[in-house]
Amino acid sequence: MSITKETVKAHLKDPAILCCRRPKGTVIGPADLEDPTLFDDMVDAGLLTLSNDGLTIEQVLGTTLAGDCEALTPITPGNLNSVNEVAQKAEEAKAPEENLALKVPETVKASVGGNGMIHLEVDKLEGLSLDIPAGTAFNGAPVSQAEPAAEAAGEKKVIRKLLKQHIKITDAEIGTETSIKEGKVTIDGSIVEKAVLEDPLCKSLTLDVIKPDNHHIYTETIMDVCPIATKVEGEHLGEGVTKVADGVVFMLTGVDEDGVQIHEFGSSEGYLDEKMYFGHPGCADEGDIIIRCHAVIERLKGMSRSGPFAAHKCQDYIIQALRDAFKD
Repeated sequence: MSITKETVKAHLKDPAILCCRRPKGTVIGPADLEDPTLFDDMVDAGLLTLSNDGLTIEQVLGTTLAGDCEALTPITPGNLNSVNEVAQKAEEAKAPEENLALKVPETVKASVGGNGMIHLEVDKLEGLSLDIPAGTAFNGAPVSQAEPAAEAAGEKKVIRKLLKQHIKITDAEIGTETSIKEGKVTIDGSIVEKAVLEDPLCKSLTLDVIKPDNHHIYTETIMDVCPIATKVEGEHLGEGVTKVADGVVFMLTGVDEDGVQIHEFGSSEGYLDEKMYFGHPGCADEGDIIIRCHAVIERLKGMSRSGPFAAHKCQDYIIQALRDAFKD
């Protein structure tokens, strides 16, 4: 979800992450960057991996992408034609590691004790001594313990294990029950009547199925594309057993009551095969069956968070029903 100029001011020192796929030559502005307040949740969900080489927001504003970049990609110097002046000044302001080393005259005697501390005595200042942590450098050379305490290298310890059970889906339809049986997903068409009650801003929901040979079909703005999966054993992330439906995804689209695209995050209405980057993160694969849930929200709510959030809440009711069916 892209950010505003006001959000930028409050998060200049946070990592710069692209919110959407951007082509080579894009001049990076607030609308191209993901909201930093969402990073923790995205990392926990496995949607985002931060980079040690990643630049901050203030370092990338106004710079140009050197190549195509995918959504939720940390921006590094290698992604840009050049890093802006803010970044360069920040690098120049960093003192070289050797300048950070503690410089002491040769008249200072240094020795390392068994307690991990360095003991200093200054010849010209009788009675002056100092203990500092080992590892500090003297005259540009680090001082270390002659016989460092042995530390076990340790072995990798498996804390949790997650097993994924992949179920191949070959068909899907809107029917009279919600079930996943023998490779077929069926959704009770009447479920939308309950799902729409999840939020008063959502005025209606409709469901349909888009088969792989019918991707050249008109779609309203795509708000979400998510897999159908559920944990059947275990309580925490990264443990237990999770069932995953392969060959099918759930897609949310939406407009308001006046037919205006829900576009807080940028509109994407048009032919599906022209608007979706099949086979890439956050998108369906070419051979996927797409279960489409279309939401209509209250007029004039498409540019405020409450509108899209209402559509997602109602979508979640349907997805939860699918997850429950998947556990059977």
